[in-house]
Amino acid sequence: MKNSVIILLAVMCLNAVSFGQANLSDSYKKFYNEGNFKEAITFISKIDTSKRTAEDWFYLAQSYNSNKEILQAILAYKKAVQLNPVHNGFRISFARALNLSGNTSDAIENLNEIIKTDSTNIAALSDLGSIYLATKKYDLSQSTFEKLLELNYTDFLSHYYLALSVYNMNTAKPDTETVPNHLIHCLINNPRFTPARDLLGNYYFTRKQYKRALTEYEASSYNKISDPEAHFKIGLCLEKMKYFLTAIPSYEKAVKLDSTVANYYSHLGYCYYMEDKMDSAVAAYSRAAKLDEDNPTVFQNLGMAYLKLDSLDAAKSSFEAALQNFGVMQMTFIINQIGFINLKQRKFDEAREACEKVLALEPENVFANFNLARVYDEQKKSSLALKLYKKSVALMKNIPSMESEYKYASKRSKELEK
Repeated sequence: MKNSVIILLAVMCLNAVSFGQANLSDSYKKFYNEGNFKEAITFISKIDTSKRTAEDWFYLAQSYNSNKEILQAILAYKKAVQLNPVHNGFRISFARALNLSGNTSDAIENLNEIIKTDSTNIAALSDLGSIYLATKKYDLSQSTFEKLLELNYTDFLSHYYLALSVYNMNTAKPDTETVPNHLIHCLINNPRFTPARDLLGNYYFTRKQYKRALTEYEASSYNKISDPEAHFKIGLCLEKMKYFLTAIPSYEKAVKLDSTVANYYSHLGYCYYMEDKMDSAVAAYSRAAKLDEDNPTVFQNLGMAYLKLDSLDAAKSSFEAALQNFGVMQMTFIINQIGFINLKQRKFDEAREACEKVLALEPENVFANFNLARVYDEQKKSSLALKLYKKSVALMKNIPSMESEYKYASKRSKELEK
């Protein structure tokens, strides 16, 4: 009888403990499910650490994670995985938290542990492929997404990420078949997935198939009417196809949506320039110059537009600003422009100085030789002028764009020889 009472009491105590644990579990799960993460953390924290189950640690980790306390979450996930290392759900959440904190190597290790025991775990493979892609391990991301497509060939995201892996691995010359084929399969399974259209557009653009790129960018833009980059890409295709007048409205939409991007204004200025609308070109390039004061190309283009308007002082000022940040090869072009302006303004000493600077860097520079010949000619230094005219004729002989200069130098050479 006494033994029976003891056994009964022991069973009652065990039931009480189990019931208590169940009540605790139900309570914190209720808080968690209702989104009261702080209350869930407080409740679980009251449980003695030596008595917490893997599930307790997991819910604590999830609560920390939802409360944006990622480092605390990682510690709790680690405990859950240690107590139940074969629970893939615990491990994948642990891997995601590690990746979120920047610890990609441990995240990869945990995902590979899952795949060792479950080679068809789509969630683990997807996360692993995404990490490889984000860390630019394109060969590994490619093989991972290929495995995912073996498991489910209709998965549009795997097609997209596989195409993105191959594209990034071969940016200069993307694979001719893999990239568009997978992007087309992606769009077949999800026609509204605009990132695939954008990447397909980028693929065609990189291969200089501008008309096909334009088709994809236009299709993508229907869902992104407020995205300035979408309009910019359309304008860029039209510009490359030399449809400058048609490109202008697209660039104008881009700058209207985002007036802080110098590159938008630069391309807008270029199209105006090519359409011989120099006032508009100057306005666009000026805006680009204010937004990107260290970009010499912007100031060079602004100077060229001013030069077309015969605003010589403004052109010279722009070219001088460009000089501050240009390398040697670009410098010679700019200094030549400054020399040409000085020549037009009949500032012969300044023009000579500019030409001599160019020739010190590049003795065979055809423009500097020709302009310096003209300077000496204007200054009545005939022997020096003749020598440089002859040199210019030899340098310009096979340059079709300098036909008029060639004829002028040839004519003056003959005149000065008399």
